[in-house]
Amino acid sequence: MLLKKIAPHIISKLPTNFLRVTLYNKVLGYKIKKSKIGYGTVISVNDFDVSDSYIGKKNIFYGPIKVSIKDNCRISDHNEFHCGYWLNENELEKANLYLLGEVNITSKHFFDLSGGISIGKGSWIAGRSSQFWTHGAGQRPEGINIGNECYIGSSVKIIQGVNISHSNTIAIGSIVNKSFIKRDTLIAGCPAIEKKQNYKWKNNT
Repeated sequence: MLLKKIAPHIISKLPTNFLRVTLYNKVLGYKIKKSKIGYGTVISVNDFDVSDSYIGKKNIFYGPIKVSIKDNCRISDHNEFHCGYWLNENELEKANLYLLGEVNITSKHFFDLSGGISIGKGSWIAGRSSQFWTHGAGQRPEGINIGNECYIGSSVKIIQGVNISHSNTIAIGSIVNKSFIKRDTLIAGCPAIEKKQNYKWKNNT
């Protein structure tokens, strides 16, 4: 436990990607392949499996979590992926982060991984300051699942147990407290509701 708390801070400050990746793999047993880990990115987790992806500067991955990032994902700078050590053994099984390919996460977002988060292929967490919460006061952790080809705008808040189907758009500042099972919709508001059907975020129609 002490090694996993101290070593990541030292490794994150090494001057080259080669050194950072090599020591994360050798010292902490991670599986980082054909990927870049930016300067100052601290990875202190149970399991970290990344391939063919880019992780920018000064990100934080912390807690008893399992992380799987695959196939051309991109995480920009200053994001936080957190999970506390207060989870019981059964809850730890759910404390995972899955990025399922070509996911783009921009800067300064917060992800609570207590209940697990899955983001589907080609989805974007865009802008800044979105928050994903998988637990709350007096409530046990429950995961968040985002489908393929979704777009999440700036300052969106999504709470535990929410499932977002494929190809949906969540507008800036929305608070999402329920699941949306339809595809190709524009979702917006506080709380968020369906605003428009057959909405394609890639061409704004």
